[in-house]
Amino acid sequence: MRKIAQALATLVLIATALSVVTWAAKHRAKKDRDFGSVINTVVETLSNFPDLFTQAVHETATLPPTFVKTPKNFTPINTLELDVKALMTYSMARQHRGIDLLNLRNQDTLHHWDVKGGF
Repeated sequence: MRKIAQALATLVLIATALSVVTWAAKHRAKKDRDFGSVINTVVETLSNFPDLFTQAVHETATLPPTFVKTPKNFTPINTLELDVKALMTYSMARQHRGIDLLNLRNQDTLHHWDVKGGF
């Protein structure tokens, strides 16, 4: 009996917390109440999570628009006679990018930069 009472009390507390959060989210969406910067941030983060999750699933399930598939019968050739240099940039981690200066004629990396921080 004690376990049932404890489970019901937990359920009531969870329902109350969800009600408070949804009530606050409703008023933040209407912009008719300000709960302070910390609470506003928490409410907005919680209410934006489903949209962010859906967006993340969509972005990871599809190829980027710049992706071009390599044909199966593709045979690489390199007939460059002069040095052709190119900058290649890629993500290494969140807020961390790598930049390489490449020589396309001989596939050498001439210089590499690690860039950390906001961009």
